Amino acid sequence: MARSVFQGAIDYTRVRVVCGSFLPFNLQDQNTAMTPRGSLYFMAPQYRDDFSRENASGKLFFIHEMVHVWQWQLGYNCLWHGLLLALSGGYWRQRAYRYDSSVRGTTLASYNMEQQAELVSHYFGATELGLASMTARLPFLREVLGGFLQSPGNPALLPGRWLAR
Repeated sequence: MARSVFQGAIDYTRVRVVCGSFLPFNLQDQNTAMTPRGSLYFMAPQYRDDFSRENASGKLFFIHEMVHVWQWQLGYNCLWHGLLLALSGGYWRQRAYRYDSSVRGTTLASYNMEQQAELVSHYFGATELGLASMTARLPFLREVLGGFLQSPGNPALLPGRWLAR
């Protein structure tokens, strides 16, 4: 699944999918995942041995987290920027994840790390899973992800901002 999106831009041999909390004392919410340093930490209710066998939402969840692996491997400090997003209230009411698909002329680098993960996972949902709710956004997604689709290993695509728009 990940290769269909990231091609060779990720060193897949370095990726670990962990069942458990990244945070000490299991402080991580049971319904979340964290990918702060290139490994994916899924709490037990969300962990799967093989996400490719999951339904669409499970696959989208996995691809979203793989975007953070991609970001990390290209040099973006997901742990630090995730903390900044949290401190700014970006995770409150899922604000950090929202993007406006009516805004034209934006590039992937103009979005924060969570918005980037949503954009890429929604593109995957539209192109690989054929989800109608996401195929409607395909022209916008192709525009924003143009540079990524041509050269996913380009670090200039990384977020240029950390706050939610």
